[in-house]
Amino acid sequence: MTLYGVIIPTYNEVENVQILCELIKDVFTDMNLHYQIIFVDDGSPDGTANLLEELKQKYPIFLIKRFKKLGIGSAYKLAIETVPNLDFIIIMDSDLSHNPGDIKNFIRKQKQTNCDLVYGTRYNGGTSVNWPFTRRLLSRIANNLSQIVLGVDITDFTNSFRLYRGTMLRALLPIINSTGFSFQMETIYIASEEGFRIEEVPVVFHERIRGKSKIGSTEIFLFIKQLLSLPMKRLSS
Repeated sequence: MTLYGVIIPTYNEVENVQILCELIKDVFTDMNLHYQIIFVDDGSPDGTANLLEELKQKYPIFLIKRFKKLGIGSAYKLAIETVPNLDFIIIMDSDLSHNPGDIKNFIRKQKQTNCDLVYGTRYNGGTSVNWPFTRRLLSRIANNLSQIVLGVDITDFTNSFRLYRGTMLRALLPIINSTGFSFQMETIYIASEEGFRIEEVPVVFHERIRGKSKIGSTEIFLFIKQLLSLPMKRLSS
């Protein structure tokens, strides 16, 4: 039995998680696949974790509770280590900016190509909707800079909507240092350098309707710092 795990970090997403669970359920029910939703909640004061406890009665939820914000990358790592039996791991945002319906395209692409990683791209056939100009510009700069510095043919380094082969991601985890937003960039770069097969599917990114964005200036600084250090770390390893 192939088991898919959907890892979703949360912070103050009480307005979104029930809708998200229902949409994910629809995807896997339609495809007749086994799945689990792993939420990592960083001490949300709005009651997100309490609602997820209630939703366990209706959905296959595994809830990991933390007491403060420790970074999205560390949330992914903790979930992967805590639930080690997943054949395929999907990561996505909790704010409905990623359409759960696109998971079908990720799974189909992986089955067609037998690849190890499928990432969603907002640029090569994909797009973004209602995204503020400043965030659109920052995303474009981050991705263009990543292509130049890392020299890898990836069109979207920063989108956190992906499917990984579980064995690959668990093997890479010990050498991934990022605990924040740069986890996406570092993971796909190392996977490419290690010779794993990577494919992409176009996705539409929707600016969140409810709640507030969690990406601030600190995350941007840490992303740039990690980006510039990666090539040297690989050369010295």
